[in-house]
Amino acid sequence: MRQTRFIAQAGVIAAVYAATSLVMIQSPLGYGPVQVRLSEALTVIACLTPAAIPGLWAGTFIANAFMLTHVGVLGLLDVVLGSLATLLGALWTWRYRHRTALALAGPVVTNALIVPAYLPLMLAGVAGIDFYRIEQLGLDASGTWLTMYLFGVAAVGLGQAVAVYGLGLPLLAALRRLGLAERLVTNGRGGMRGQWGGRAPRGAGPPPGPGGPPAAGPGPGAAGGGLPGGRGGGRDRAGGRGTGRGGAG
Repeated sequence: MRQTRFIAQAGVIAAVYAATSLVMIQSPLGYGPVQVRLSEALTVIACLTPAAIPGLWAGTFIANAFMLTHVGVLGLLDVVLGSLATLLGALWTWRYRHRTALALAGPVVTNALIVPAYLPLMLAGVAGIDFYRIEQLGLDASGTWLTMYLFGVAAVGLGQAVAVYGLGLPLLAALRRLGLAERLVTNGRGGMRGQWGGRAPRGAGPPPGPGGPPAAGPGPGAAGGGLPGGRGGGRDRAGGRGTGRGGAG
């Protein structure tokens, strides 16, 4: 049952993230070195449930696969590496979920470092558009791969920070006020902790030690609880025989 809830939560998160991303991809801010995807605000859900880890990864995979229709086979770089950046960011967010400011840095850092590494190659397949020259701002980062990468780190990082902290942080606060965090954790507590690490399940304590309760009644006769003589205690209670064997006659 818990496993089913975990999968259901991951599926819903994947669907919502993918749908929101596909809407944003249609706008100029949805792709390129300077991108602000509103769907990145949903990465904060990884603070509430580890089901967001596979959910966000799957949602990114689906949304980025759509780019194959725009840039061709080079879009596979975004499908694989972009999804990897989201996966690592979600793992970070869940790991530091009790420190919100640090947790939300996960998707910002991972996307800023990974995505710009392949963008120059992928965007070369989009003819007629120079994503690394912004004439309005007088910026021209086109040239060597390192120049484009460093520009991409700053641009993607800025866009991610706007989406995650500017939009995601208020979203996370609202979800917590609505009590969604408690419902998500309660619904999937056992299965989630078992898969992504955490404390042992409730009730799984250490084996009873020497100080545990005795098998028979108190007194010297307790040590014989496992011996044939120990059965005498039961006879004492039932019929009065063997008072010296099982317990305090």
